[in-house]
Amino acid sequence: MEFEDGPTGYPGFRVDRPPRLRALPITLRRIGRAKMTGIRFFSATVRGESFLFEPWLVTFVEERDRMRCVGVYRTDDESPDDDPAEPWLCVRRSVWERDADIDRAEQADDLRSYLAAGPQIVDRFLLTNRIRHPHVAEVTDAAISALADGVSVEPVRRPDSEWQYVEVDLADDRSMASIAYSPIVTRSDVLESVLSTWLPAVEDLADGDGLAPDGPLRISIERSVPELVNAQLWVQGRRTDRPEGT
Repeated sequence: MEFEDGPTGYPGFRVDRPPRLRALPITLRRIGRAKMTGIRFFSATVRGESFLFEPWLVTFVEERDRMRCVGVYRTDDESPDDDPAEPWLCVRRSVWERDADIDRAEQADDLRSYLAAGPQIVDRFLLTNRIRHPHVAEVTDAAISALADGVSVEPVRRPDSEWQYVEVDLADDRSMASIAYSPIVTRSDVLESVLSTWLPAVEDLADGDGLAPDGPLRISIERSVPELVNAQLWVQGRRTDRPEGT
């Protein structure tokens, strides 16, 4: 699916001289992470009707050479008698691969243009509902129920952990919470058990067949990616640190 271009600009800031960029792995990683985690909402038009999808359960997992953002988003007006042709759920899988990104960046004629609008992230989106894909709703309901009972972390030392960093955002009628930790130095048995079941179920579904939108999905983001890679920032006449990745 394509995205419509969002408006550029960031309230309270102005664009100064673009900073120098190099195709360093840490630069690519930071820009890729900002693109993946900066998305807040999706909207789409199906059969002439507009739908807004808000985060239900969204995870971000950072590994040594890969980052994944997997999420289930939902509308706020679903009912048991809904039309099976209407998309009440949006499943998302976004993946950044370090080696592939480095290769593309090194071959790009213009690194700044590549970072602003290039194929850094591989995205898959599926519009569906509980009738067409009941399993995604079931596993998400079960995951949120388990997490709503409480999540604790304890200090450990796991330098060989596959997961380097984890973020989880959940929101429904029972609870709303954001969790972030590094499995290298801490452990959460409940969260890791839940994600080991939920992640593969949702990731696999993103490759399935869903409801077709009338046009591109539209997104709401915290900040425009072109500005992220092009601007030094000034706030009320005072220069701030450069954006991540510069």
